[in-house]
Amino acid sequence: MTLENFANLAEVIGVVAVLASLIFVGVQIRQNTVQAKDANRLARAQMHQQIADGFTQVMSFMTQVDNKVIEDLFLDGDPKALSRADLQRFTATMMGLWKHLENVFYQQKEGFVSEAYWQSTCNYISLMIMRPGARWWWEERKAVFASEFVEFVDALESRHIFNELHG
Repeated sequence: MTLENFANLAEVIGVVAVLASLIFVGVQIRQNTVQAKDANRLARAQMHQQIADGFTQVMSFMTQVDNKVIEDLFLDGDPKALSRADLQRFTATMMGLWKHLENVFYQQKEGFVSEAYWQSTCNYISLMIMRPGARWWWEERKAVFASEFVEFVDALESRHIFNELHG
């Protein structure tokens, strides 16, 4: 075998090696893509669970506050009927609930919340804001929330989804 034959054989082996490494890289990229998508789905599922857990905690707290006066404020919107302690409990409850809703708002903007869940959250916000007590509280305290969320809630409120759902 001549030196030229060895050179040609080395070229062929080099081409085969490059092709094999390209195929290997392609397979690795495909596997990494699948793993990344799976990790993304898991992160979204965990985010939904955290959102649900936060909402459950707020609702649990609300059911533990066995106070007709607070319920009346939520439904009727007369803060003068509350003692200072009752007003603080109502404020803490509402703050927890609205901060949770603000969190869902931002999670949705980042793409972590499904469209169906987001729509149900919008409907819930609309139902809440139509209650006189929630309306009063929102108007008094909305300055503690991000302006983007405040604008969203105020615009959502103006659509009167509550009336559309129950009108």
